[in-house]
Amino acid sequence: MNNRDHKMITSAGLILILILSVRSFAAFIQIDPREKDVSVNEIFNLDIVISDLKEDENIGGFDFNFIYDQEIVDYLSCEFSDVLGSDAYYNLDESSLGKVNCFGFSFQYEFPQSLENVTLATITFKAKDSGTGIFSFSDVIISDAFGDQLPVTLSEGKVNVPEPATGLFFLSSFIVLCTVSINRKESFLRHNTLN
Repeated sequence: MNNRDHKMITSAGLILILILSVRSFAAFIQIDPREKDVSVNEIFNLDIVISDLKEDENIGGFDFNFIYDQEIVDYLSCEFSDVLGSDAYYNLDESSLGKVNCFGFSFQYEFPQSLENVTLATITFKAKDSGTGIFSFSDVIISDAFGDQLPVTLSEGKVNVPEPATGLFFLSSFIVLCTVSINRKESFLRHNTLN
């Protein structure tokens, strides 16, 4: 290998190392908490949180579908945070079962600060059946104050709804029946020994 080839390979290697070592600056969208244990008929909230914004980034708008398992949970409501300011416009499309479209944008161009962790919305559900329900996102667009799309990384969440405690009910019923039966037998024996 000649000196020129060695320099090219070394240069290419250094460039590759630099490219691989640069941190991806994609914002991270997650469901908080990521995993939740609830009982059947329990009402619970999930926050949609965006984090890992660069120091000079802020959120000027968002549009995403929040996907939920309609066999496990019932969607009840969505409440937006005030992260986009007081003059923001928000909209929900709740017309599809298993999906809620959340949309919001701000009319202001200057934001007071870049926040590290931002709650976009809080979504309320009611557990209706036992099982594990998955929550996810689709068609996600997050934009800055100028309408430029920000790169995002998505995270799923899940809810665990255990079977109702019917086994404990049957066990306690069995103990009560055994106790009643023993008491009757003792009463019968006492009654017969006295006569």
